[in-house]
Amino acid sequence: MRLDGKVALITGAGSGMGAAIARRFGAEGASVAAVDLNVEAARATSAELRHSVALRADVGESAQVDEAFSRAVATLGPIDIVVHAAGVDDLKTKAEIAARPPGPTTFAMDMSDLQWHDQIRVNLDGTFYVVRASLRGMVPRRAGSIVTISSVGGITGCFMVNYSAAKGGVIAFTRAVAQEAWAHGIRVNTIAPGFIDTPMLQRNPLVTAPPALAGRYGRPEEVASAALFLVTDDSSFVTGETLIVSGPMLTI
Repeated sequence: MRLDGKVALITGAGSGMGAAIARRFGAEGASVAAVDLNVEAARATSAELRHSVALRADVGESAQVDEAFSRAVATLGPIDIVVHAAGVDDLKTKAEIAARPPGPTTFAMDMSDLQWHDQIRVNLDGTFYVVRASLRGMVPRRAGSIVTISSVGGITGCFMVNYSAAKGGVIAFTRAVAQEAWAHGIRVNTIAPGFIDTPMLQRNPLVTAPPALAGRYGRPEEVASAALFLVTDDSSFVTGETLIVSGPMLTI
């Protein structure tokens, strides 16, 4: 019960990594605000927890993020922990890539404004909105822990240049925010998962088998364990870091 008495807000809590984090934090004693664009999925997660509320928000809309935070505080009390796990993939574009013949790609050249902005709006702008709302509640209390979710694609880059740009931006943004938040008693870190067996990965037309090096996909529960470490006193002198959860994926 390492989070007993704490209030945690988890975005993307309706499925995948967000749901696994919400369950783990609830099992550790936290009261959990489960936030998701799919509020029915958030309610399903919330129903499994001892003390929880489900809230709907499109994290790419700042007003909806602020409203979710206000409702969470009104229901559960001041928020101690935030994990921003909500994000989107670009499955339509991946399907188009999968249908192309083998050979050099021209993805960046062919990308539309909409393809670019859809990724930035949710995966990067959404991170800013959630972290900003978190800080507004935590700075006056001079305490709190925030975890964002990036990707190994934000470190290595990948053919999805819009996704890589957004997730790389999450890493840089987290490091920058951590520098100013530390003086206010708040830690901000990010997790960069590799291939994690989530519904999003299962819908990916370009992924047909686990990476040969790793031998298997990661489990959402393994990301949840990493998030738990980052929000407890076990990591009390850790901030601005990127914790890679990808097996041996980045060792070569």
